[in-house]
Amino acid sequence: MSAELRPRRCVVIGAGVLGVCVAARLAEAGTEVTLLERDRPGRATTRSSFAWLNANDKTPQAYHDLNYAGMQAWAGLSAALGGAAWYRPSGNLEWAVSATGRALLAARLRRLTGWGYPARLISARQAAELEPSLRLPRSAPDVAWFPGEGYLVTESMVSQLTDVAARHGATVLTGAPGHVVGLDPVPGQMKGEWGGGRGAEVGRGRCEPPPGK
Repeated sequence: MSAELRPRRCVVIGAGVLGVCVAARLAEAGTEVTLLERDRPGRATTRSSFAWLNANDKTPQAYHDLNYAGMQAWAGLSAALGGAAWYRPSGNLEWAVSATGRALLAARLRRLTGWGYPARLISARQAAELEPSLRLPRSAPDVAWFPGEGYLVTESMVSQLTDVAARHGATVLTGAPGHVVGLDPVPGQMKGEWGGGRGAEVGRGRCEPPPGK
């Protein structure tokens, strides 16, 4: 983002996966950031997410490409943070037992490989080498292997990215101080209020478009 378009100050509401990523990136770019969370970071929707990283059966291709780019971005972010342990590129195994299911799986593999997505068929023996506890049914002769897929350990990921934002100067407010108590959209702006209970100081802020926009 160019210096002209970059906001000087920004308030991010919610410290889930999206909020902490936005706050960390903005803070790294030199924006004055306030991150608000009425509970603890990563304790709401993000905590209950399976956080499976995949672009496996997602169509049309534009949607697939978006998900695949996200997978690559998570890999890059983990590497940039020293190989963060919350990123788990475990791969994914899938099989089908019926003739119809195997035909559909084979068709999906052809589509995905045509789109440049890592996917291939492997033998049951190879699958057992990857996952020794796996007990495949006899009617599943081949297994689809998607080596680029994986998952995130969300709680430790959110914790680390919150720390990244704070190290770059972000103000992180949680609990009552981070509870948003009002939003007032007006043309070209968004005004908000946050703070604790009765008698507590309430913060105020507003978002505006860059000059000339």
